[in-house]
Amino acid sequence: AVPADAPAGPVPPPPFAGQVIALAPGDSAAVIQAALQHAALLAPEPVLLHLPAGLYNVSQSLRVPAGANLHLVGDGGKTILKYTGTNYGPVIGVPGP
Repeated sequence: AVPADAPAGPVPPPPFAGQVIALAPGDSAAVIQAALQHAALLAPEPVLLHLPAGLYNVSQSLRVPAGANLHLVGDGGKTILKYTGTNYGPVIGVPGP
């Protein structure tokens, strides 16, 4: 028998209190950057940007705009950002608060 004071199991996360932007698997760097820019325009509202499982070929560094209240979420090891650009740089840059 399960003790009465035993935890009920994992608690699901609360609903997200902001806007959710879901990208499509394999979206381009330009589409991802546009979503990041859109998230910044909604500040101070929180935005959850979801990159579902898939391969994302990132041809240019992505930049999170300063002031964005952004939650960037993938599907663990099944969401892959692969830098395919010819210049040296990060896949994602966060230049400031």
